[in-house]
Amino acid sequence: MRRRNSPGAGEGRRNSGASHRISKRTANRSKLLDGTFAVDTTAMSSYNGIFLHVVFGTYDRRPFLTSEIRPRVHAYMGGILNNLQSDPICIGGVEDHVHFLTRPHTSISPADLVGKVKSNSSRWIRQQLPGLQNFNWQGGYASFSVSYSHLSSVRQYIERQEEHHRRVSFEDELRSLLEASGIEMDPRIFPQR
Repeated sequence: MRRRNSPGAGEGRRNSGASHRISKRTANRSKLLDGTFAVDTTAMSSYNGIFLHVVFGTYDRRPFLTSEIRPRVHAYMGGILNNLQSDPICIGGVEDHVHFLTRPHTSISPADLVGKVKSNSSRWIRQQLPGLQNFNWQGGYASFSVSYSHLSSVRQYIERQEEHHRRVSFEDELRSLLEASGIEMDPRIFPQR
């Protein structure tokens, strides 16, 4: 529904007979040809029902993330996600890779989210953890959409990474995740068996 306001409404002055102000910041308004303003009162907020399961490894799949430092790294990554207004639902992994489950904020793309998590966490690791001044994450990542009804099972999967990787390698795990999502694997990275 559109309503018309007199010229000047929204500049912080009261409309005669109106008991409220219309602010440029709070109303979606357009100036019409006759100089009046049309305000869209049906404007909608942004909602997000998207959940992402993200996976990426250490550079050259080196086992940098020992059991002693993993909790600190995961906690720091959770803080990065919070700062990006993205819910850190679960973070886990083993020596050579990380998984996280998040609901990203509506204003950030998956690529930007992952890029910020990787760059900020690698900088922090190099600065804060002794012996890891040359730490880097691998160049790429994998992300998978997760339906609300599967959040619990994906969370358990991430929380049980250490147990899972007693039986399955990172390469086999990633291959399986990609295949389950219908994603074709890069043969340069995953040679055919």
